[in-house]
Amino acid sequence: MKNIVLVGIMGCGKTTCGKYLAQKLQNFELLDTDLEIEKQQNLKVSQIFSQFGENYFRNLEINLVKKIVNDSNKIIATGGGIVENEQNINLFLKYDTVFYLNTPLEIVKNRIQNDTNRPLANNFKEKFKNRESKYKLAHYTIDTYNKKIKEICNEIIGKYYERNS
Repeated sequence: MKNIVLVGIMGCGKTTCGKYLAQKLQNFELLDTDLEIEKQQNLKVSQIFSQFGENYFRNLEINLVKKIVNDSNKIIATGGGIVENEQNINLFLKYDTVFYLNTPLEIVKNRIQNDTNRPLANNFKEKFKNRESKYKLAHYTIDTYNKKIKEICNEIIGKYYERNS
């Protein structure tokens, strides 16, 4: 089966939803792109940014996307900036099923304001403004406001199987 790809701004719930989906869909496995890159580099994302810069990190993302896009039965929780390179979103759209987790920025702000592992947290509103149109390219937009994880994930599962059966 095609992969389930979760996109959206940092703090919108991609990893949380990914974990829930991986538990609920036993034939799927969670792959968090940021964690995968951290494993490859043996560094935290924040360390990669400070030591090598954002462009270096974005190149690591591109290489990872090219590897995983043809996998199957993966739930891919992406980093918020994975859409910065249009090649990434285009590959996901071509091969997988992409879900944009649309979360109000005030909620995102509350979730990320004290997280020191997010190198771009200080200017997330600006980042969101630059990325929003790319997030909206997803096959489906899931509005997360006032919904529990279970509701969000059930919506994702329903739309996924509707599209891929």
